[in-house]
Amino acid sequence: MKVLVTGGARSGKSGFAEAYAAKLGAEGVYVATGQAYDEEMEQRIAMHRREREASGFPWRTIEEPLALAETLLHLQDEQAGGAAKDLRPVVLVDCLTLWLSNWSLRLETEPEAERRSKRRLRSLPE
Repeated sequence: MKVLVTGGARSGKSGFAEAYAAKLGAEGVYVATGQAYDEEMEQRIAMHRREREASGFPWRTIEEPLALAETLLHLQDEQAGGAAKDLRPVVLVDCLTLWLSNWSLRLETEPEAERRSKRRLRSLPE
């Protein structure tokens, strides 16, 4: 089963998803895509870590800001030969918006991305 939780910024999506995951399985894999680019984000990441630890639900955290697909495929392979399907850990990805932002920021800072943007701008009709 796959579940997508949506909502506004700081609307409680993570807390809801974590509580829901705890109802679905005995343990979880938390794939965190957030990166601490500033102090506010550092504090938010630390708060999320503390809340997961305090929840009593056993989370294995994987911090992966970019290679999400590869991480999920690795987890799928890891679980393929293991426990029965109903005993496999619940996988929670938090958050797809941050993952996309990470890619946007990365591409924005790459020299080739800047050259491509300039070429596109030159090719636009006036």
